[in-house]
Amino acid sequence: MLIRLGWLVALHATLLATPTYGQATPDEVNSSVVEKIKQEGLERSQVMKTISYLTDVHGPRLTGSPMTKV
Repeated sequence: MLIRLGWLVALHATLLATPTYGQATPDEVNSSVVEKIKQEGLERSQVMKTISYLTDVHGPRLTGSPMTKV
């Protein structure tokens, strides 16, 4: 039990000491890229067409049923 507690403390210490990477500061954000992503999503999105096809044509599948693999 004491060894398990030691590992747990070591894990927490490691996680707390690890710096977080990938966090962009406001001056690193490329606003033109963000605008292009927004434009693509709002003007040329195929989400509704795809969801409609999946729900209306394929329909729901019961987990573990033979039709799940179709």
